[in-house]
Order: sequence, then structure tokens, then C-alpha cells
Amino acid sequence: MSEIIGKPTRCLKDSKGCFCRWGSSGAKYYYTCGDKAARNRARAKADKQGRAARAGGYKGSENNIAKVISKPKEINAARLRKKLLEAAKFLEKALKKGKM
Repeated sequence: MSEIIGKPTRCLKDSKGCFCRWGSSGAKYYYTCGDKAARNRARAKADKQGRAARAGGYKGSENNIAKVISKPKEINAARLRKKLLEAAKFLEKALKKGKM
């Protein structure tokens, strides 16, 4: 699924129940709270709305795009660090054994 920069799909809750919507002013797609399958369907509908908006010419504000670019998707730094250390140790052993 492609990522839409600037207006993410969010799942929230109001007085009527749980819903997903694209951006802050998109249509609300309600689902039964706690039902993961229903939430996924509602999120898919909201994502589809976002794709349609982009296809129709919506560009979003430059501020939103700048925020996304300056704060890319969060990565688990600890996990990444662990994987890099494992790779470095593997390469170090291979070099010592003359396999590289």
C-alpha cells in the first residue's frame, strides 16, 4: 500500500463510536470498537479516499510535506543498532577466517 504524504489515515473515537478517516476533515468510516477486521476495512476505505483525493489533484500543504520529510517513519533504533552490530560481528569473523 502506498503511503500518502501529508495526511495520514487515523483511527479515532468520538461520541458515536470508533472510526477511521483520512486527514482531519475526511469522511468518517465507523466500525465496531475492538473489531480488528472491521477496523481494517474502515482504514482501507479511508486510505482509498486519500488516494482518490491525490488522484483528483489534492497536493496538501507544503508544511505537512515538510514535516513528513523532516520526520521520516520512526524506526526502532534499538533493533536497528542490534542488527548492525550483529552484521559487524559476522563480517569481523569472516575477515579473520580469511573468507572475505
